[in-house]
Amino acid sequence: MAQEAHDVYGIDFRKDFIFIAQFSPATNAITSIAIQPFSDSTDDWWSKIKSEFREVVDNVDFKSRDVVCALPGEWAIIKKLMLDSDEEDVENALSWEISQQILGSLDDYACDHLKLASSLDNSVDNYLSVAYRCDSVKRLTDLMRQYNLNQIAADLDIFALINVYELNYPDESSVPAYLIYGDYDKILIVLAQKDVFIDFECSDFRYENSSAQECAAAIKQSKSIIARSNPQLSHDSLNTYLAGPVFSADEYVEAVLQEVPQAAILDPFKRINFHAQNISEEEKKKYSPQLAIAVGLAVRGGTE
Repeated sequence: MAQEAHDVYGIDFRKDFIFIAQFSPATNAITSIAIQPFSDSTDDWWSKIKSEFREVVDNVDFKSRDVVCALPGEWAIIKKLMLDSDEEDVENALSWEISQQILGSLDDYACDHLKLASSLDNSVDNYLSVAYRCDSVKRLTDLMRQYNLNQIAADLDIFALINVYELNYPDESSVPAYLIYGDYDKILIVLAQKDVFIDFECSDFRYENSSAQECAAAIKQSKSIIARSNPQLSHDSLNTYLAGPVFSADEYVEAVLQEVPQAAILDPFKRINFHAQNISEEEKKKYSPQLAIAVGLAVRGGTE
């Protein structure tokens, strides 16, 4: 007898919010949403997480204990690295390259590398390399165990963004598109199509010190860098989808829509059924750009 699929919860920890999406594989639907703004005024982020997550667990009626957590990009060192295409020991070469970007010993970090599809020069291969402090990953795992939650996977937030895009835009995802995640301290720009991670850039951006016009300019600059590395594509004709907390602010959305061709807010519920009764339609619209990661995590956990 086939085992019945359980509901899965995607948990996305941000700088000042926790977002949780419950996904039901049986109905292909998001059945509840939890949005927990931080009320703790301490500057220590982990102290905030522990305090606020306790309140989340008290208020969320977990139908199952299976969760998928995001590893926030701000926890990571994310770099695009190049190696000669004839490099024989790719793993060690990438580890050495990323070690030049971190403080301390590489042994203190968990690293992951993904080969990118783009390269102007056939003699060179490009890689997305990510390094996380092991203690940060362990803290997250220990926090889940503290509340008897089964962390079935952890994923980088930008991979969850790609996942929710492919699920909601199956026709569009067959051709390249830009996915942009605007966070409070950086903007991640990914060029991807279905099952192919083509290229990416990470733009330093401080939301509290920057205007909406500066946000749009940072996106255009990063897109131009990617365009130069991928001249085979007509970049102004590619769709651009926006997600992340920055794009919950109307003025930032308006600025980017005016300056960036083919831009639109990514809808995490375009093809995934939305049956959550615990938030209003107004809240859903307001927080949709920020819920994309949690939705992508939950659906990934429920479909694997």
